[in-house]
Amino acid sequence: MAKYFHTDQPFGEELRRIIEERTENSLEALADTGAPDEAVHQARKQFKKIRAAWRLIRDDIGEKAYKEKNVFYRDLGRRLSGLRDARAVIETLHRQQEKYGSVIYKKIFEKTGSALEGVYVDNFEGHRADLLREVREDLAAHRTEINAFKLGKNFPGNVLSSLVRVYKRGYRLFKKNRAEPADVTLHTWRKRTKYLRYQFHILRGVWPRMFHAYEKALHDLTDILGEYNDLVMLKKRYASLQNDLGFEMLHVQMLIAESQQEHLADLALKEGQKLYAEKPGAFKKRMKKTLLDEIAAK
Repeated sequence: MAKYFHTDQPFGEELRRIIEERTENSLEALADTGAPDEAVHQARKQFKKIRAAWRLIRDDIGEKAYKEKNVFYRDLGRRLSGLRDARAVIETLHRQQEKYGSVIYKKIFEKTGSALEGVYVDNFEGHRADLLREVREDLAAHRTEINAFKLGKNFPGNVLSSLVRVYKRGYRLFKKNRAEPADVTLHTWRKRTKYLRYQFHILRGVWPRMFHAYEKALHDLTDILGEYNDLVMLKKRYASLQNDLGFEMLHVQMLIAESQQEHLADLALKEGQKLYAEKPGAFKKRMKKTLLDEIAAK
């Protein structure tokens, strides 16, 4: 099923369908005990997409209801974050080995990889299946209540306000990182940009050509920022392994990661310049012209 609006259906019904489909996708992923790491990755991705949908109608359902729904899915994702992060740093190290394994003594990567695998096994292997089952049960038990919502008469304008708010936060973070990029603010920029990307994906049925183009560009930007953040996490793991593996073994890997981060930050800012070229006011004016008539007609 399509995860964006069918233009011949009411807005509220389409959003409800999308949220329910993403909830079902999460439950199916968490039930996949044969590939638990991929299950965690897919479930967390669905949770973020659902939260983006709630953000889209935040002003319409009210702050109390929004916070309840957003926090519920946020906390489900957080329960899986340690498991996902531990696997992500291993995957990042493997990518590093593919890129630089021919110029750096391969045992450096092998020893680091063995150490990271050991951390993963020690911290998650024994209770991984239980964790996935518990998160799945909580989602299944609360989905009907937490996914319920009702739109008011002013929902078209409220959807526009919510979309502009997400854009404005991403715009401000782009400006902040352009002036002084930092790990924390680049990560926050990535999160805000992801919400905008997921909201554009939902809305692409309203204005297919434009929203599809935006979504693709945002996808590219969040991938760049995601790769940057993977290196941030890998460097933290390097620091924690220094006593076991020694400074010299990790120092070269740290320098490579830092060089890649500098390149990725520059690349992200170049992409951001295109995506956040409009000031929030101009963005709102253009979205208003396109969205309000289309949404109100549903």
